[in-house]
Parts: sequence; C-alpha cells; structure tokens
Amino acid sequence: MKNLKIFQLVLSIFLISSISVFAQSKSTSEIGMETTLYTMGGANNVKGTLLDFDDSSIMFQTKNNSPATVLPITHINYMEIKKGRRQSRMGSVVKGAFFGGAIGAALGGLIYYMSYEDNLFFSRGNSVIIGAISGGPLGFAAGGVLGGLSYTPKLKIPIHGSQRNFDLQKEKIRQLGL
Repeated sequence: MKNLKIFQLVLSIFLISSISVFAQSKSTSEIGMETTLYTMGGANNVKGTLLDFDDSSIMFQTKNNSPATVLPITHINYMEIKKGRRQSRMGSVVKGAFFGGAIGAALGGLIYYMSYEDNLFFSRGNSVIIGAISGGPLGFAAGGVLGGLSYTPKLKIPIHGSQRNFDLQKEKIRQLGL
C-alpha cells in the first residue's frame, strides 16, 4: 500500500511538471520574430513581427490579422529583435512565480493528502490546506527565480539607412532563426 502511494505521488509530480512545461513551450520562431523597427526620423517607430527580408527591404506584420508591410532599408535606423518569447524580465519573473506558486500549492496539498495518517489534531482536509500553504510560497519563490533566469534579451541591430550596414547584419538575423 505504501509503495502505491509513492508511485501515485511520483506520477502526480511528473504530470503537474509536464503541464507547466507544455504551457510555456510555444515559440515565436514558428510565426516570426517580434521586432521594433526604429525609423530614420524617429517619429514612425513600428512594433510587429518580422516575417522576411531581402536585399533592400524588410517584411513585417504589425498585428496578427493585418496585411504584411514592406519597409525599405533606407528608412530604418535600427531594429530591436526579441530573441525569445518573453516580453520583459519582470513579466518573466511574475509569470514564473505564479506558475510556481500554483504548482507548489498543488504539490504541497497532494503530498500532504497522500501522506496523511489519522490523528487527533488534523483532518485530511486540514492536512491538504497546510500542504498547499507550505508548498505555495516555496513554488512561488522557485518559479520567480526560474522565470527571471529564462528571460531572453533583445538584440539591437544598427542599420542607419545604409545598405552596407544591413548587408553586414543579415547573418545576425539569420542566426536568430528567420
């Protein structure tokens, strides 16, 4: 009976861990790279998804349903390309902390539920609550740390409206997966 409880506990931990991995596994490289194009005048900076580029222009999409826009290289001062799917370091920490807190509370409650033994002080339900209260903050802290470590910075690519500069930077863009 005790071996069955241990097996159930290990299986539950595996399943809960798998859910969080799959929830965060979507990559922007499937649809392009999130990019901000800073124009030469500075007034018309554009955020969107980098779809493609050729020798003299960049094709991007400002929103999911909008048509693709082509901007000549001579109009671009520099590009800022996100190398990953996270929006900011703080957003990564917060998202990781909440995922970790939820998983920690669930695992803590599950562990206390599975290891419950009849006693005079706590019922099984109270034991689960104590497990969730003790596991939640641990998961919250661990998730916040892991979220902060998973942050991926932006890559700044200077073009300055120059075809020569763009030709030198093309390889950087290709290495990012486009």
